[in-house]
Amino acid sequence: MKRVILAQIKQIGKGKLKYITFIFLIGVAVLNVMEFYLSRDTSVSTIENSACMFFSTVYSMFFSTMHLFIGVSVSDICAGDFSDKTFYYEILSGQTRFNSYFGRAVTAIIFTLIGSMIIVTAPVVICSAVCGWGTLFTVGDVVQRLLISILPILRIICMYICLAFILKNYSIMDFMAGLMVSMVCEEGFFSNAQPAVLGSTSLLRLCRFDMWANYGLNNIYTPVVDATIPTDEIQSIVIWSIIASAAFLIVGYAYFHHDDLN
Repeated sequence: MKRVILAQIKQIGKGKLKYITFIFLIGVAVLNVMEFYLSRDTSVSTIENSACMFFSTVYSMFFSTMHLFIGVSVSDICAGDFSDKTFYYEILSGQTRFNSYFGRAVTAIIFTLIGSMIIVTAPVVICSAVCGWGTLFTVGDVVQRLLISILPILRIICMYICLAFILKNYSIMDFMAGLMVSMVCEEGFFSNAQPAVLGSTSLLRLCRFDMWANYGLNNIYTPVVDATIPTDEIQSIVIWSIIASAAFLIVGYAYFHHDDLN
């Protein structure tokens, strides 16, 4: 497996689309921060035009668009070698299907997870530098949510790995990633689903806050936010993410193990 992983690491730099997608999404983050900063309501005296308010109001979009990078990255690493028969020759040379599958899966998970975490972390870091952090909640509250989000993101990556080995076509994978973005962004599409049911609903829950608005004298607007996440919800997200990640990897390998590679 080590040889497969090293070979995939050398190949990572050749797929340009995932880097273009990554840069595009970082650019989208910068534009959204600028829009947030410039569109602040000056007619209302508000104590918060900050990274806190940015995270609590618009951050679900970044978890949604992240699917684009995940789909493109995983399809390039896991599905790209079907078209040129690399898998076929790899197995003929004595490499086991287990090593071929998990060597690519491990590479895809590490590379895509790092890229995805940068994509979802960069916007709040940029906004904090531009607007300041704010007082709605602490940096630790956001760090906690971002750390918990690693497991749902891992779960989504494993789902795409499974699909990559079943579909064996990176163009279809890219289309499905775009479709997933539109589904997640559609207001109310997952409104009836429990947070732990899907990786996307888990991520949407992690960027949702209970917020109240208080208006005082002189038109002063004071938001009040509850940044705590119930322990049972955290446990559900963690447990279901681990179970689903393992299940996706097992299903993908079971299909690849019996596939004729045509």
